[in-house]
Amino acid sequence: METKVITNKWFECKIKYTKMMEDGMNKSVTELVVLPSDDFGEAYEKCLTYISEYCMEDADVTDMKIAKYSEIVSEKDKSCDTYYNINVEFITINERTQKEKKSPCCFLVQSDTVESSKSIIDNYLSSSMVDYNVCAVSKTKIQTVLYV
Repeated sequence: METKVITNKWFECKIKYTKMMEDGMNKSVTELVVLPSDDFGEAYEKCLTYISEYCMEDADVTDMKIAKYSEIVSEKDKSCDTYYNINVEFITINERTQKEKKSPCCFLVQSDTVESSKSIIDNYLSSSMVDYNVCAVSKTKIQTVLYV
C-alpha cells in the first residue's frame, strides 16, 4: 500500500449555514472544514472563498483553531469521506541516561475504518528508524479538507 502525505500548517474552521434537507425543510448546520494556511486571516479568507463557491449566503465562520496535526495521511489513489485522529508516541532512548523518552505526535488519516487508518499509519511509519506506539484512534467530525 502506497501512502500519500501532505504536510502543512492546518486550520480547523467551523462554518454555520442553513441547509435544505431532503424533506424540503431548512435546517441550521455546522460543517467542520480543514484547510492549509499560514495564519488566521488567510484561513478566514479561504473559508469565505469556500462559502462563496457553494453559495451559502447566510453562512458564517463561527470558530477557527490551529490543528494539532501537521500531516494528513491517506492511501494513494483512494478517497473516502471519513477522517481519523491518530495519536502516536515516538519512543527514543537518551544515550547518556538510558531512559526512554516519549514524544507525542498527532496525524489526521483519511480512511474508511479504524483498522484501515491504523494500517495506513503503520505503513507510513514503517520506514522510520524510531519506535512508536499508536495510543489512540478517534473518528473526527471533519466533513471537508481543502487542499488550497
